[in-house]
Amino acid sequence: MSLTKELEEQLKAQRDKLLDLSGNNRLIDFKFKIKENARSQNYLRIVDEVPELIIDKLNVDKRFEVIANTKEKDKDEPYELDLKLKSQIKETLPQYKDFDIQTNEKEPIFSRTCDKLFKKNKLELDERGLNSLCISVGFLRWFEEEKSNNFREYYSPLILYPVQMVKERSLNGFQYNVEASEQDTNLNVCLIQKMSIEYGLKLPELELDDEGQPLVEKFFDSLNQILKRRNNDVDGPDWELKYYSTISNFSFRNISIWWDTNFFNQSEENGWQVNPLEEKELLKDFISGIPSSDVEPLGNMDISQDRDEKNQTSNTVPKLISDADSTQYKVIVKALEGKNLIVQGPPGTGKSQTITNIIGALLEKEKKILFAADKRAALEVVRNRLAEKSLAHFTLDAHGKSKGNVIESIKSRMNTRIGRFDRSKYVDNFKQLKEVRNQLNEYVNCLNEPLEVNDESITLHELIWQDVKNKIIFNDPVEQEFLKEAKSVDIEIIDRARRELLKPKLDQYAKTCRQIIDANFFEITNKKYIPETQSELDSLTKASNKALLQYKNIEKDLETVEIGWNDISQIKDNNLNAELVIYKDILETPISSDVALNDTTLEGISKIDVLVKKREEKELFLDSWITPFVKSNAKFEALESLLNDLEENFQETEKFNNIGEFIQALIKVQNSIQVVIRNLGRNSKEYAKSITYGKFRSSIKLVKFFKNDSITESSFKKLLESTFNNNETIFIEESLRILQRNYQISEKLKSKNINLENVLDIGSERFAKAILDIDSAGFLGCLFDKEFRKAKVLWKSISSDKRPKNLELSKIYSLCKKYCLRLGEEKDLNTSIIGLDNLKEIAVEIKDIKRFFESLEDIEKNYFEIDNVLESFLIFKEINFENNELDFPELEEIQIIKELTLSESLEKSSSISSLLNNKIISLGEEPKDKIYTLNCQNLEQIIDDLKDFKDSVNDLQEELEKSFLFNGENLEFTLSKDAINNILKLFGNLKTEEFPENLSRHLAEESINKAFLLLNKYLNIKNDQKMFYENLEDENLSGFIKANYDDRKLDKISNLNIEVILNILDLLRITGNNLGLLLDYFRDKYSLHDLGINKGIEEIISISLESGIASSLLFDSALLNKISEKASLEIKLSRYKGETLNQLKKQFCELDKEFIKNTSIYLNHNLYKPNDECLIEEPSQGRSPKLFTEGKLIRHEEKKSKRHLPLRLLFKQAYKSIINLHPCVMMSPSTAAQYLPKKTDIFDVLIIDEASQMKPEQAFSLIARCKQMIIVGDQKQLPPSSRFEKDYSTDEILEDDVDVEYSESILELADKVIGSKNALSLGWHYRSRHTSLIDFSNYYFYDNKLTVFASNNVGSKVVHKPVDNSQYRGGINLPEVKAVMDALLEQVKSDKEKSIIIATMNQQQESELTLALEAELQNNKMLRDFDSKHQGNLDELVVKKLEDIQGDERDVVIISTVYGPDADGKITQMFGDINKANGHRRLNVLFTRAKHKVILVTSLKSSNIKESKREGPQILKKYLEYAEKGEITDLSRRTSGTTENAFEESIRQALTNRGYLVDAQVGSGGYSIDLAIRDPNDKSRYILAVECDGKAYHSSYSARANDRLRQEVLEGKGWNFFRIWSTDWNRDPIAELDQLDELVKKLSS
Repeated sequence: MSLTKELEEQLKAQRDKLLDLSGNNRLIDFKFKIKENARSQNYLRIVDEVPELIIDKLNVDKRFEVIANTKEKDKDEPYELDLKLKSQIKETLPQYKDFDIQTNEKEPIFSRTCDKLFKKNKLELDERGLNSLCISVGFLRWFEEEKSNNFREYYSPLILYPVQMVKERSLNGFQYNVEASEQDTNLNVCLIQKMSIEYGLKLPELELDDEGQPLVEKFFDSLNQILKRRNNDVDGPDWELKYYSTISNFSFRNISIWWDTNFFNQSEENGWQVNPLEEKELLKDFISGIPSSDVEPLGNMDISQDRDEKNQTSNTVPKLISDADSTQYKVIVKALEGKNLIVQGPPGTGKSQTITNIIGALLEKEKKILFAADKRAALEVVRNRLAEKSLAHFTLDAHGKSKGNVIESIKSRMNTRIGRFDRSKYVDNFKQLKEVRNQLNEYVNCLNEPLEVNDESITLHELIWQDVKNKIIFNDPVEQEFLKEAKSVDIEIIDRARRELLKPKLDQYAKTCRQIIDANFFEITNKKYIPETQSELDSLTKASNKALLQYKNIEKDLETVEIGWNDISQIKDNNLNAELVIYKDILETPISSDVALNDTTLEGISKIDVLVKKREEKELFLDSWITPFVKSNAKFEALESLLNDLEENFQETEKFNNIGEFIQALIKVQNSIQVVIRNLGRNSKEYAKSITYGKFRSSIKLVKFFKNDSITESSFKKLLESTFNNNETIFIEESLRILQRNYQISEKLKSKNINLENVLDIGSERFAKAILDIDSAGFLGCLFDKEFRKAKVLWKSISSDKRPKNLELSKIYSLCKKYCLRLGEEKDLNTSIIGLDNLKEIAVEIKDIKRFFESLEDIEKNYFEIDNVLESFLIFKEINFENNELDFPELEEIQIIKELTLSESLEKSSSISSLLNNKIISLGEEPKDKIYTLNCQNLEQIIDDLKDFKDSVNDLQEELEKSFLFNGENLEFTLSKDAINNILKLFGNLKTEEFPENLSRHLAEESINKAFLLLNKYLNIKNDQKMFYENLEDENLSGFIKANYDDRKLDKISNLNIEVILNILDLLRITGNNLGLLLDYFRDKYSLHDLGINKGIEEIISISLESGIASSLLFDSALLNKISEKASLEIKLSRYKGETLNQLKKQFCELDKEFIKNTSIYLNHNLYKPNDECLIEEPSQGRSPKLFTEGKLIRHEEKKSKRHLPLRLLFKQAYKSIINLHPCVMMSPSTAAQYLPKKTDIFDVLIIDEASQMKPEQAFSLIARCKQMIIVGDQKQLPPSSRFEKDYSTDEILEDDVDVEYSESILELADKVIGSKNALSLGWHYRSRHTSLIDFSNYYFYDNKLTVFASNNVGSKVVHKPVDNSQYRGGINLPEVKAVMDALLEQVKSDKEKSIIIATMNQQQESELTLALEAELQNNKMLRDFDSKHQGNLDELVVKKLEDIQGDERDVVIISTVYGPDADGKITQMFGDINKANGHRRLNVLFTRAKHKVILVTSLKSSNIKESKREGPQILKKYLEYAEKGEITDLSRRTSGTTENAFEESIRQALTNRGYLVDAQVGSGGYSIDLAIRDPNDKSRYILAVECDGKAYHSSYSARANDRLRQEVLEGKGWNFFRIWSTDWNRDPIAELDQLDELVKKLSS
């Protein structure tokens, strides 16, 4: 595949994205049908009009009112939908002469639709500069075959005449008018392409008359001819032209681009003259999406405005018409160098300002500029800035403008006259500016350029501020004298490395000297083996101090136990441990640890022992589960009451096994009766309540049989009457069974088509023989056995069906045999009572014979008369038993209700079961099962045993409570005789006599526990004593002690008297505190000599000891004085003074602003050319305007007031003259594609703004027309979206509708093609007047790289307004709408000057907020006044959704987050566009629109959003948290607030000492305020910024940036400034500090 072919396919793939030829496009499938009960629709249908006449009138500036259909459905004839053409009307009727457009829609749909069309068109105009509203004239009705002979009908508009709708108030609400938009009439390009590509059908062109107006009828005539030929040639439904007309919105923005990007159409009339891909390598690379080799690198980026402009003149310097910071200046310089650039412009960094400067500077270089942006606002901001500089007439804004607007701009430019301009003043202005700037630079360089002193680099600023720091710290006059004395000391100048080594040694030497003088100790030096190193000495003294501390702690413990050091030494370890074990065992028993061990205690234990034995005897008679019920009288009484109730209600004749069965039976009875009574009628209920439970139960059983059986009621009654109280019932039952079985056999034979009469004729014997013959036939029996063949022939006698196989035949014969025999038995049946026929009928119907006779037996026990039985049956038959189980045979065993009426039975069973159940439940869950399984017959014995046990427990409990000898819960139940015997045994094992006397006293007089605690103390003290002696055996300590007592032989130090040991330890303690001083003295002195420093040292030490000032500071003062003399500090600083520098700075600011202002005038004068020079005059080709070219055409159009030539033709025939008049043309990609001639490089520079929102395919033809490109945008902001196209393809707005996200924008593609090395970023953030408005995005999106100028107050301007009554549903949250309106009114009331925009996150909420705002504007005069004040500019009060807000900014942004809990409090994790891949970028745009304040109205809490991998929801969660807390809580966030050097810290400390709260390095990015002083009266704001002229100031110094722009931005945020000039502070820092103090007091007063 050739390169050209490959490129063509790549281009086609990109172009295909632009044109939607599917049925989703309204231009292809215009749906006339609307949903039933729809509130509005997407079109108005024009009726009773001639569209051509309407268009003619619109073209001459007429306005038409759109009116609704007022015809009555049943009275008036409906309007004809097919309209007439102008040639088809014989006379001009009144309705054709008026200025109304009649529509077919009735109220209220009419008004709602008008409002919908108006708003959609207004949004497109405001956002994209595109007019989407059209009168469509003519529709093609055509068909598409989907399946064989199955066709889908389509309607497609043909001619589209752009109009605008005007909404005006009237007496009855609103009136809607239509007027011409002065844009070109077009054919439906989508339809043309679909017909051509898919059907090979070429539609006719729409020809224009000499005035550029469409020839409608000629087009329709041609189309009808084409359709006629097509219908003759093609099978299927005929296609036809329908003369319909509508007013509707259509999306055209990509259609013209689709045409324009066909670079391979040179053969076509309106095609490209030359394929741009043959000339522009860079364009190829953009289409292929590969890095380009055709891009020149940026080159040297070391750009300094002060340095670079130093040698330039007013002619060569870049012509800036607005301020430019250092990041912007680099972009401007590279743009002027002709580089292809990518400019990343985060929010509020001055993209528009930079573009304005670039355009101004490029115009001065005589460059032709195409400035493109998809959104109208982006171009409008820049054009407004150029207008402020009086340069707008050099621009032509054709972004969505009408023909009239464009012609008026050209006319205005041609009528422009330029005044006089004094060029010499402009030149002088620049010279003065350079001179003042040079002086400021000289001062900065003087202070900060390195000086070489003794091969060491140092700056004057460092010298000054080291000295100033000392003067500030030591401001006492006496201290100042000592500093002067030190400065006079003659010392050597040493390098910085040795100086840093010297200062700590010098201070230490002085300190050691002072301590030795004060200490006066020498005794230890006489001892042997004194360690000579610091580590050994530390080890020895630490061991000594540790031992001494241990001794003191042991002494304290000995005092508490009232024994001495030697007493504890005599206790044996084994005895102590054994005694402790016994005590622990005692304490684990139930005996109270608070009792003493004596005779009284032992006597009490004996009494309790007797009672425990008695309780254990009684306990043997009880089940274990009963024991818990005697723990309290209440539980005991409850159990006793339950058992008595059971005994009272349970009779001996009952057959229940246990209590549970008895209670359950009662409940079942209760439920049964309730169900029956509930299902009966009123009269039946009274009867039922009066019968006994026995009758009730047997009747229900009988009725349930009838309900479940298949027997008919008449047969049932016959059977019941004949069997009730009949002694022969058993015979009837048996007869029924026989008859039923016979019937079943006959039915089975019938199912096999057997003739039963023939079967009876044949008889059972023949069938028996046939069965035998079949079964006995062998393998070949069927061939040779004659009897077998007879048996088979028998089949033909009983059936006409095909004979079955032998086995099946044998089975059928067997049934026949049974049938014959059984039928014979019927003759013997006793049928005297009911009759055989009746019995047979019953046998056929009845299903369960057994159950009937069981029910009969039950009935006979309770009834005596059959009439009573039948009466009960009829009553209870009413009940529906489908879901009720009422047949409980065991209920017969409940004797207490057997003879009671049903009402009495219900009451009795209910009361007894409830009473017993409630009492059982009250006893707890655990014993419930035990009680239910309790034997009912043993209740009396259980009650007696329970009482006996309770008495014994009560006796034991009484004694335990009285004696206090035992501890524990439920001891009256749990204390055993074995436990008491074990306690007494342990008491006997104690050996108290082997310990100091106070132990036995504690045991006998106080308590067991206190004796145990005392014994534990003995153990701890003894262990500590062992540890003490072990530590003394430490190698160093032991060696030292033994070495100084060598006259004695010591095996162990523990053999020494304790007093001797203590004396040694105390001496080592004192030594450990002081001996190092002596060692340090010699070491420090010799270390100074080792550095080779001797001169002046002793004098410095002397001054230090006398003054108390550190010797290192005194040495620094002396050294600084020497260095300053050598560097000629005083001579150099004598040239500068703070007052002079302030004047220079002020003069520079004035000159700089004046030069920028004069540059606009200079450009205006320099760029202007007379019309004769701009308009190209070429020979005319005829008298028709369509044949005019360049100057003649422009002059012709400029004179007209209406019916202008289409802009496409105007640009095609006169683009050179237009660009000469307007060297900067502003267009959207679609208008550029529609109007500009298809030629390459007609512009020098292409500037694309908001490039992150522009799709690559929209930019290709722009690139083709330009030599250089500057692509401006922000990859962290909104990506391209298909939202607008989708608005024209569907009538429904779905909350979770998936928006088609493009993978990349032209900005991202440029990053691949041009390369990130050709990318520059703007870095100063201007928009936010408070840092809290940008801090969030700066941190989460821009890595804190933005230079954000500090706010002069603390806190946050993100106001959090939570909505508590959220009711989110279907994309709408109405409580939040109300909260937004409340916030709006509150804001307007508090500040009517600040502009406001309302932003929300989806279209549904946007619609609701818009309606609410309109209602509020109608009712609230204050809001109407506010709205009027901000109308007609970029500050208007509007509601916008997330998708549309990029490029907007307002003073206050009110955000409605929409999402939140629904009416049930549930919160979904679906947040619309936020959930999508680039949702976080949308939020970045939303959060950065405000200048002064964000009001966040939200129904969400940050905690409502779950952690997920999707960036959008997580950014929303973090922002909510930010709003809730007023700060970023991310732990990884970089913090600031420390001074950059010791000099600033000394000033900060001095101000702090004077009572001020001072913050350091306030702000973020490259510029922070050095020191910021809080207002003494209001700590939430800063009152003064203190700026130093030090290293940070010099490192990024630019006179414009540092001395003007930065300060102006900060002063705009309310800051006051105090500049610290090093020159003045060097002379008298205290006086300067006092001056600063006075200024703060003045500002705060």
